Amino acid sequence: MTVLVYCDVGNVRALFDAYWRYMADDIKYKMRRNIGNPKYAIPDSVLLSGVLRELAAMFSNNGLYIVL
Repeated sequence: MTVLVYCDVGNVRALFDAYWRYMADDIKYKMRRNIGNPKYAIPDSVLLSGVLRELAAMFSNNGLYIVL
């Protein structure tokens, strides 16, 4: 969020595509912990939705919005 707000990003989509899986690491960890299976394979679509929800919440909490 900080990069998008304070830096001039030429291609936001390329930045997101390159790093969204890293942003999903915490979501993946929490889901696996809640399920009780540290090796559970979480579909990319579920992780991507979680990342987008968290980003939308962070932007909203700071008076900003994202267009999906």
